[in-house]
Amino acid sequence: MNSNSPKTAGGQTKIDEANKLKAKKSHLGFQVMIASGGIMWLCFAAITLLGPAYDFDVEDNNRPIMLVTGLFIATSLLSLVALWSSLKTKRLGKDSFWVLVLFAIAFRFVQLFAPPFQELDLYRYMWDGIVVSHGHSPYRFSPQQANGTDSNSNPELKRIRTIATRSESTHTILSRVHFAKYTTIYPPTSQLVFAATMAIVPRHASVAAYLFAMKTVVTLFDLGTAILIAYLLLRLKLHLGWLIVYAWNPLVIKEFANSGHLDSIAVFFVMAAAVFLVKFLAADRNHDDGSNSPIRNATKTQWTHLFLSALFLGLGFGSKIYPIIFVPLFFATIWRISDLKKASAFALIFGFVGGLSFLPMWMEINRTKESKRAVLNQTTRQVSESDQPLDITLSDTNPKDHLRLETSGSEQITNRSIDESQEGLSEFLRKWQMNELIFMIAFQNLRPIDENRTLDVPWFRVLNEHSRDAVCKWGANFVSKQESPNLISRMITLGLFATAYGFVLYYLFKATTAGRESHIQFLSNCFWIVAVFFCLQPTQNPWYWTWAIPFLTFCRNRAWLAYTPLLLVYYFRFWFRELPGEYNFFGFTYTGTGLFDYCVVWLEHAPVFVAIILLEGLHRYRERQSTL
Repeated sequence: MNSNSPKTAGGQTKIDEANKLKAKKSHLGFQVMIASGGIMWLCFAAITLLGPAYDFDVEDNNRPIMLVTGLFIATSLLSLVALWSSLKTKRLGKDSFWVLVLFAIAFRFVQLFAPPFQELDLYRYMWDGIVVSHGHSPYRFSPQQANGTDSNSNPELKRIRTIATRSESTHTILSRVHFAKYTTIYPPTSQLVFAATMAIVPRHASVAAYLFAMKTVVTLFDLGTAILIAYLLLRLKLHLGWLIVYAWNPLVIKEFANSGHLDSIAVFFVMAAAVFLVKFLAADRNHDDGSNSPIRNATKTQWTHLFLSALFLGLGFGSKIYPIIFVPLFFATIWRISDLKKASAFALIFGFVGGLSFLPMWMEINRTKESKRAVLNQTTRQVSESDQPLDITLSDTNPKDHLRLETSGSEQITNRSIDESQEGLSEFLRKWQMNELIFMIAFQNLRPIDENRTLDVPWFRVLNEHSRDAVCKWGANFVSKQESPNLISRMITLGLFATAYGFVLYYLFKATTAGRESHIQFLSNCFWIVAVFFCLQPTQNPWYWTWAIPFLTFCRNRAWLAYTPLLLVYYFRFWFRELPGEYNFFGFTYTGTGLFDYCVVWLEHAPVFVAIILLEGLHRYRERQSTL
């Protein structure tokens, strides 16, 4: 047939028209992405310009909390528009990709100049870094002790107090550390980053310069994570537009470039561990070709990738404890794709690196506990051996409590300081609760509440008093009666997490995918593990969601994308906290704080949970239909 026949020409015309339509859609998508990025940058710039209005010294009731939080939420919605528009292109061209990257850097750069919005953790990081950079342990003395003026004879504490007063900026940083009576909760790897950063800042630099330096280092780790995600997208032949999920994510930008949260350090190490595990899994040619043959003969390169994966995950654990939840998944994945020998080697390397990186903190915590126990034992002996009536009084005004043993004639026998600083990590793991939903439902149904109480009573308490008492009585066999509801609630959420983890591992060993698809599934499994872990936490600070966002790129359930704008609602809590008066909800009366904690939090989490369950059910249904 003649190639120029009307039939062929008509078909070619249709193809040309289709290509033109695709090119038009791609161009439109690129324009929408640029417009979204430009508006986002203007929003971030506005937040920075508003910085003096929400700086440290400004009271919450005078801060533009609603406006700034609204701007962050607006940028979050715009990032979803940018993601949608970028995916309209068949592939992201070189120009489009560099526009994406430049916007990601520009967003972060402008936020480096803004003061931390409604966050204070950065001051703790800087103080820890100053202490460590001078060769002292941050786990030994609390900031409250370092800021004290009592006549404590401990030579190391005296040196730390000298450091605290070396400049006005250093003293200001120390005075701004919140929860100052607690020793630090941050592990040694992060402490080394803090110390290295503080060591390069001139002693008499301004507080703003200290903040900028710390936030810059945190942001460099953050950008490193974005580079690793881009590498995975290229390696797995996925659309580079998915990089927007992380690189343009306003929650990531707010928590790292603006607030300087240390989580970027652990997130980077976890992503590096995931990258090297993917490289390890892809090292076998048969596996890459799509067969299910196990890796028989490990090469030197494979072992290097395995070692680096375990090394980085161990460093992540040494930066922030949460990466330990990935160990069973990494172990099972290596076992499933390779063999038990290499999975065991991975576990041993992680255990060694993680244990070594955590050792200084563990040793110092135990040393402090032993020191306190020794002081209390000696004090007890003094009391029992004295033939004078003794009164023991604790000072409520001194930055440190002093145990004074006095005779009835007020003659002082001794003045031995009892370290009142509380070990921060233990207190955090046992008691902290914030912005949670699932844990809150369990805890608030178990804890006793005065029946005469009429204000801030959770509206969702459904467990009757008899059942509540029975459950808490069982828990009281292990802890005090007051701590029983907390313990049982944690056991419930831990059980739910273990169940969810079990399902992930079950589907891992059941799966028949191989090659590229199995690598994507591994990254998706990482997301599900950390996402479920976050949702069951008693403390759901928004920046904890940054643990999951890098892996969200590889999860097929896109309902999770809605979590970012909803989690930013948390910052409205500071506005609710300042509300005067009382408010009615379903016949219950609340203060502003109670209204947020027991009502608004549901709007923050519940819609996403419902959407995730419905969408996941739809995916499963379609899979079953396709196999029929």
